[in-house]
Amino acid sequence: WPESLTRPRAGTARFVCHAEGYPAPQITWFKNGEKVHSNGRIKMYHSKLVINQIILEDDAIYQCQAENELGSVLSMA
Repeated sequence: WPESLTRPRAGTARFVCHAEGYPAPQITWFKNGEKVHSNGRIKMYHSKLVINQIILEDDAIYQCQAENELGSVLSMA
């Protein structure tokens, strides 16, 4: 599950969502309940969420959702 992080502005935050299951779950990231989309500063790599050049607007509750055909689970960082 993702862990809480505190990082300085202009730094980098990395979250990892650990989830196992069969079939393998798909990971979706949320920021304050809204789906996160990759852009120039925000990247998603499988179960990882990386936020570069942190700005004030990045201060939020981040969640990862692991989902497969058998169900889903949501965790908060």
